[in-house]
Amino acid sequence: MSPLAGKINRCYGSYNFAKIVCAMNERNYVRGYNFAGGNSTKGQTLSFLLKNLYPKEGENAHTLGQIKEFKKLGVQKIVDAAMYAPQWLGIVEEYLMVPGLQKAGVWFHAHLNEYFTEEKNALVARYSSISPMDFKAGAFDSRWFREALSEVGEKNFALLYKAAKYIAGGNLHKRSQPFADSVRGKLDKSDVLEKVAKSRNKDYLLGYTLMPYESQEELLERYMFVENFRKESRQFGAMRRQSEAQAYDIAIQNLARIGGYEDTNRFVWQMESLKLDSVRHWFESVKVDELILTIEFDEEGIASMKCTKDDKVLKSVPAAYKNHPVVAEGLEVVKSLKEQQKRARKTLERAMVHRDAFTKRELELLARNPVLGPSTKKLLFVSSGFVGFFADGFLVDFNGSMTQVDENIYIAHPYDLMTSKTWHDWQKHFYTERIKQPFKQVFREYYCPNVDELKEKTISRRYAGHQLQPQKAARLAEERLWNTSEGLFKVYFKEHIMVSLNFESGWFSPMDIEVPTIHSVEFFNTDNWNVMNITEVPPVFFSEAMRDIDLLVSAAHYGSVDPEASLSTIEMRTALINVLLPLLKIDNVTINKSHALIKGEFGEYTVHLGSGVAHMQAKGMMPILPVHSSHRGRVFLPFADDDLKTAEVLTKIVMLAEDKKIKDPVILGFIRS
Repeated sequence: MSPLAGKINRCYGSYNFAKIVCAMNERNYVRGYNFAGGNSTKGQTLSFLLKNLYPKEGENAHTLGQIKEFKKLGVQKIVDAAMYAPQWLGIVEEYLMVPGLQKAGVWFHAHLNEYFTEEKNALVARYSSISPMDFKAGAFDSRWFREALSEVGEKNFALLYKAAKYIAGGNLHKRSQPFADSVRGKLDKSDVLEKVAKSRNKDYLLGYTLMPYESQEELLERYMFVENFRKESRQFGAMRRQSEAQAYDIAIQNLARIGGYEDTNRFVWQMESLKLDSVRHWFESVKVDELILTIEFDEEGIASMKCTKDDKVLKSVPAAYKNHPVVAEGLEVVKSLKEQQKRARKTLERAMVHRDAFTKRELELLARNPVLGPSTKKLLFVSSGFVGFFADGFLVDFNGSMTQVDENIYIAHPYDLMTSKTWHDWQKHFYTERIKQPFKQVFREYYCPNVDELKEKTISRRYAGHQLQPQKAARLAEERLWNTSEGLFKVYFKEHIMVSLNFESGWFSPMDIEVPTIHSVEFFNTDNWNVMNITEVPPVFFSEAMRDIDLLVSAAHYGSVDPEASLSTIEMRTALINVLLPLLKIDNVTINKSHALIKGEFGEYTVHLGSGVAHMQAKGMMPILPVHSSHRGRVFLPFADDDLKTAEVLTKIVMLAEDKKIKDPVILGFIRS
């Protein structure tokens, strides 16, 4: 074949697709890496071209149907070609009239692929939140598998499985067999456990975690088996320990997903709560020679080891005992409990955002957990529209009213507080009772569709025109679980919703010439990829998506844009001021759009609710510099959780409203000069 073919990096057209597939009718595609050079065979060259062949814009199944030779091909050959070049799966699905073909085909690519391109990353990210590296290590998305199998059917799934050999070289495609058989309940449990025990087969370990289960006790049994696998790994060499540690991590993730947990940490907490009795003796006392060791917890659930000798509390465990097996075990328990506490905040916040339902039994277990109990006691839950603290199987509100809970209990979102018409009352309660939450809940910003968005119906332009620093925006977006490989988008997999942040001239492509400029925000239904009407988007997901974008606009803005002046941020700070000032008995402050107007004893002042800049009338900007960390922990500011700018704005307002109490010589000198 011509060596020029090997220089074609991208080509287009359904006609070319049909011609290549027809020409390969009696041949097999080249598996694994393929390069078409001067000595390439016809099969190698055509395989190379098919890999780099893409549909033209506007092409569909009708285009393929017009080619006579293509109509004569068998279904398996067409599926083989689409699996070899997954960019054609969508059109082939339409041509063969097999709903779910693309979803199932991409599932194979995610689980069997040796490498991921940026395009394939974006395609996989539409269906799963699992990272490519975890897929390569053996992670299994059981939800995606069940959905794909249900839509495509067993018969068509078998066609895809046969074609999966073209995805990667060697026998990698056979790795999915124990996985798929495990999920469908076709593997014998005792046989799987024997293979893991005798040969420490990691694939069968992962397969064991995917089997259907009937009770939480059975799930705990598997969790303990995987934990034991990790403990036994300590007897092997460093390289084997590393590979088995990776298998352990993936096995725990698979167990969590098969158990219906969106977050691995939450699953581990549930399992650890169930087996807490095994380490409960450390919460009382353990004697080691003349030492008495006890694990204690502070009011935030942070564990520490208390060491007593001759009725005297020591500062730490003596160095001579650090390697004692009992002491080492206790210190390892403390370390594990501290790590759990650190992860608690993000995991609980994620459960609120994703509307993860808790059962009454789950919350009772969490409440008894000395690490998680302190956090859950400071959070509000909602059940059947009633908002309150969870206590002894009931929800209790700020007035002491109680109600029994359903089996579906959620961590309350500001949307729940707003619809229950108790948001303002809860803010007062948290302030007066000086309750600081593990993450921002009661004082969290809430974003609802504005008038323009309701008129546009399917598009939001509230951030249009804002320019972002691409690298900084990408880092922030990834922390909030947005995909940045091709544009900026985030998928809520359980709800089948994708939010896309669109730019005027694309995402990364123009950044060398001009920074990305936001154009619009859209929501898509991932079942059919139709644009959603904004009124169809659940309010919580709309709010959280806009909150993420507001963060990007505020923290990764480019140029002279005021980073703190977004409408939603100012609205939230206005609400906080309206709650805070009456409690402090301050009545000389009024709000005018984006400014707080203050009539003090020595003059009149303004504080911008976005940037926090303070001015004194007829004198200009005031020399007030915030020192965010100097008095941390001395003043209770429930709104200051991870929002130092809000703390700064409100502190300036309170200070200037009582300007007669100011003692700072620089500020006093400016006021009185």
